[in-house]
Amino acid sequence: MEVLHNTFTDSNLFDEFWNLYQISFPEYEQRSIESQKSLTNAENYTLLSFAEQETYVGLLTYWDFEEFCYLEHFAINPGLRGKGYGSKIIQYFLKNDSNKLILEIDPIEDDISKKRCRFYERLGFKQNSFDFINPGYKGKKHPHQLTLMSSPEILTEEEYILFTDTLNNIILKY
Repeated sequence: MEVLHNTFTDSNLFDEFWNLYQISFPEYEQRSIESQKSLTNAENYTLLSFAEQETYVGLLTYWDFEEFCYLEHFAINPGLRGKGYGSKIIQYFLKNDSNKLILEIDPIEDDISKKRCRFYERLGFKQNSFDFINPGYKGKKHPHQLTLMSSPEILTEEEYILFTDTLNNIILKY
């Protein structure tokens, strides 16, 4: 599988990213296209795309800070789900980042959210018990409950506070 550092200079790659992004996340968990483009040169932000031959496999966006790395968006092409690509991408990412990793998933209330939680747990993530509300993206405010997961260990209270401050004061400002 090929790892592609996505930029806006390759419009075909961005189009593939944008299409998958829009079908994979609720609108209130999406940036606007203008906001996404403003991240091109943002410090600490990376957008990766994954392809195999001519097929767009998936996307992963993340923020890498000194204290932690936040996996903001991760999605696999719907036609390729259940074929091991998600595990390969997360394992690739785990090998290449030594920080504590943080991600959000929907509250664990139904079969789909339970399956998603088990997927991340198999990869070494642990559920955190903090009562976490994501405020939603700029212009799309829609506060919603999410479950935080982290690897290799759960977050301390200080790490949780640092994460939420960084989320509100840096990440969601774009």
